[in-house]
Amino acid sequence: MKKRKRIRSLVTLECVECYSNIKKRSLGISRYLTQKNRLNNPERLNLKKYCKYCNKSSLHKELK
Repeated sequence: MKKRKRIRSLVTLECVECYSNIKKRSLGISRYLTQKNRLNNPERLNLKKYCKYCNKSSLHKELK
């Protein structure tokens, strides 16, 4: 019997500003865990979320 792939998958979102700035990276990098529907959103997810290290809302991109 063939096993089906799940439509909804867990993805990790990481702050772009913390990742690119070396000084902020020493404090840490903000990460969120969320779900997405692979059929409706096949491309990578980009959301604006709150980063506790930047103290503002910034762009968070999906990790591979």
